[in-house]
Amino acid sequence: MAVAVAALSLAVLAAGRTLAAPPERSIDEIAHVYHGVAVDKDLKPIKLDQAAVLEMLDSVVAKAGTPAAEPDLKFLREAQGALTKKKALSPSAAFVLKGAMVDQVLRAAPTAVQETYGWKVEYLRARARGLGFKPEAAEADVSKALGFSPLSLRLQTETGRWLNKLAAPSQTYAASCQAEGVPLPPNWTSGKWVLQGVLPQEFNFLELGLEVEVYAYADPNAPGACIALPRWDDAAKTKVTLGVICQSATTGKACFWDNRPHNGEGEPFTAAELATTDIQRDWVNGSDPDLIGGGKCVMCHRGENVFIIHPKTPLQVRPPFVTKFKGWYTPVNTLGWTNPPATTLPNTDGEACDTCHEIASTTDPESASYCVILSKAAVKEMPSRDGPAGWPTPSADYLAHINALKANCPGA
Repeated sequence: MAVAVAALSLAVLAAGRTLAAPPERSIDEIAHVYHGVAVDKDLKPIKLDQAAVLEMLDSVVAKAGTPAAEPDLKFLREAQGALTKKKALSPSAAFVLKGAMVDQVLRAAPTAVQETYGWKVEYLRARARGLGFKPEAAEADVSKALGFSPLSLRLQTETGRWLNKLAAPSQTYAASCQAEGVPLPPNWTSGKWVLQGVLPQEFNFLELGLEVEVYAYADPNAPGACIALPRWDDAAKTKVTLGVICQSATTGKACFWDNRPHNGEGEPFTAAELATTDIQRDWVNGSDPDLIGGGKCVMCHRGENVFIIHPKTPLQVRPPFVTKFKGWYTPVNTLGWTNPPATTLPNTDGEACDTCHEIASTTDPESASYCVILSKAAVKEMPSRDGPAGWPTPSADYLAHINALKANCPGA
């Protein structure tokens, strides 16, 4: 056995390669992203550091690589080897190089693979600066280490695609929302937000924060509602995860904001900073590439209505807040998001899972996180807290519909 292993090692070295250990962390750990926090399939927050991000990027190359991407990957690996030899492969330089590799792989991959991994890669990209990576500085360091050479010039082109996706966002989102009849959210400390109550802990599916408060706002100039759910990280309420969704009751258009800055840091504003920031101007939104770092909102907020309403809880707001729209809502964004069409449920003599509003498709590659929320809601209060449908063991009345949903929600 020892002789065979030695022979294999010599053969590999003779081929000019080394056997790389598989990455310890896989991007498949990320099942969903909620307002800048990645969670696993059990909705537990995932701890990230620079090493974990680099290993996750490696895992994408390993999982999604195709023969079409190999020529460019070979060049990037040569660049990585040259930087390693010159002792210039800092974590930031490694981030830039591995990111360029991932870009090459995903561009050559089938559409289904791009949709499976693309949003997760965008999340890691958006978290980069907040984790201490300095992509632009790394690019300068790489050029300095390699000098003015064909290798250096080509490398600038390849890494530039990755870096360009960290560009500054558009500042016209609020105007676009207003033009679509969507209510615009007031600043957090304006006194215009109305506390509806605290969401019971059993409906806090995502374990982020101590409690979830429900606030609502009615814009006198645009029928509909804005809903905000601050999730405080500590009893002193110094840190908070806070998203805002506004939907028009007349056009069915919906807009999204998140309490993180436009500059790509990806870290939420503190409670003190909420008093000095303008939601419409300073928070990431549906025209901002960094919002993907908080997850695609339509991965959970899909279906007939943008709001996920738990019946008989503070989320079931009353007029003047109007959360219903007679139709199929449309997200206002420049990020390519779409609200999938309704799922087809079988005709049945039993009760219907879409009593309150129709359920979006569960068959697209990005529906995994939606299925997790759907399964938990069915156990607790969908379509009614008094008679939930169930999921692992569906009730007899909802058996046909739940089985149909489960068939398209593998693993949920």
